[in-house]
Amino acid sequence: TVLYSANERMYRGINMIEHRFNVKTVSPMDSLPRITEYFHSVINSTDYYYSCGDFRQSHTHCIFHYTLRGSGMTWIGDRDYYTKPDVGFLNIVNDENCGYKYADNSKEEWEFIVICFDKGNTRQIVKEMLDTYGPLYAIPRDNEVISEIINLYTMSPEGSLTKNESYQLFSRLIGALIDSKDNDRPGQSDRLVSEAEKYIEEKLDEYPTVNSVSYALNVSREHLSRSFRALTGISMKNYIASRQLSRICQLLTADKLSCDAVAEKMHFSSGSNLIQFFKKHTGMTPKEYRLRRGENSDE
Repeated sequence: TVLYSANERMYRGINMIEHRFNVKTVSPMDSLPRITEYFHSVINSTDYYYSCGDFRQSHTHCIFHYTLRGSGMTWIGDRDYYTKPDVGFLNIVNDENCGYKYADNSKEEWEFIVICFDKGNTRQIVKEMLDTYGPLYAIPRDNEVISEIINLYTMSPEGSLTKNESYQLFSRLIGALIDSKDNDRPGQSDRLVSEAEKYIEEKLDEYPTVNSVSYALNVSREHLSRSFRALTGISMKNYIASRQLSRICQLLTADKLSCDAVAEKMHFSSGSNLIQFFKKHTGMTPKEYRLRRGENSDE
């Protein structure tokens, strides 16, 4: 049975509109994931933290949080992800490294819907999704499953979901999220990888990493890494290393800089760290490389 409440209330002194449903699955089976709650909210303050895992340890459910208007943010560890309309994210609410809130730099109301799932292997599935794809999922609201979730608040208080309907909605949602990653629109992955390569080239002297590139492009590390390998045949980490090596070789030979100078210019922690990096990827030290270049140029 769906228990419904709609109100405009104050939360920590913040005006907030909320439509909330407690969803009771008819004849539930504990071995199956099922819907436990759904709510639609509008908020407008940077002071609004709805979920932070370190103070929600007693809660066992997971959520899919979908932005209709405005923007917000979610985080996993020290990595922040920003949402926008038609972008949703997954979250394990009692994971102390995770949470979400109204974005600090947002200037408009954040309208969103949240659907909560629990029981069965819900947590394992959501964790695998986060590990594989990251938290963010761009999926249009006219998608069949998303439309169905958005329209849940039109259900009457007497409405109910059978155990099969509840489980099927969860399964279809996960399937739609996977499809949004695996079935990119034509050229989307090409553009993403092209943007990544351009960013790496622009930031080559600033020691770019997979994390810094994904952060700059506002995509998950996992999705970017998979797309990059699929299109280029090499890992993004190895690609960055190869571009750094080319740049180091240029600075060592054409610019004739010392190892310490090259390390400082390219944001390595020290000259010895750069030497270790160079030897790991080339099998020789920068000095040996210079000598070999000199021998080759004399021939």
